[in-house]
Amino acid sequence: MLQRLLTRLVPGIEERLGVRLEYLRLMAAHAPGALWRLLLFMPLAAYERSVPTSLLHLARLGATLSEDCGECVEITVNVARQEGVSAEVLRAGITRDASVLGANELAALDYGSLLVQGDRRADDVRRELEELYGTEGVIEFATAVASAQLFTTVKRGMGLSQRCDVPRMRELAA
Repeated sequence: MLQRLLTRLVPGIEERLGVRLEYLRLMAAHAPGALWRLLLFMPLAAYERSVPTSLLHLARLGATLSEDCGECVEITVNVARQEGVSAEVLRAGITRDASVLGANELAALDYGSLLVQGDRRADDVRRELEELYGTEGVIEFATAVASAQLFTTVKRGMGLSQRCDVPRMRELAA
C-alpha cells in the first residue's frame, strides 16, 4: 500500500521540482520506507522564519554547487524561482557575480559552499550571519545547507548524480 501511494506521489513531486527524479522512483519501488522517511524530512528543509527567502535559497545554491550535482542545482533554481527569487540573483549566485549580489547575499552563498566543503572559514561567515539574523537565523541557514546536502548525497550514493554544467545552470535561472 505504501509503495503504491509513493509511486503515485513521485510524478507530482517531479512536476513541482521540474525534473525527473529517478532516485525517488527507485526508492518508491525498492525501499518505500526509506522514501517515506525522506519525505518526512521535507518540512525541515523548508523551515524559514527570520531569514529572507532569497538568502536561504542562496545558501542552498552554494551548497548544491559545491556538491556538483547538476540536477540538484536545477531543482534548487526551480524552487527558488517558484518562491520569488529573481533570475538575476540566481544567475549571479551560480557565477558568484559580486557586481550583482550584495554583501548578505554573498555571505549566504559562501556559507553554503564553505560549510559543505568543511572549510573553517564557514565559522567566520556564520558569525557574520549570526550578527545579522541571530541564533535562529543561523539555525535556518544550517538546516537549509544540510537539507541541500542530504539529497545530493542520497543521489550520489545511489550512483545517480550528474556533474554540474554551469553554462546550462545560468540558462536555467533565466
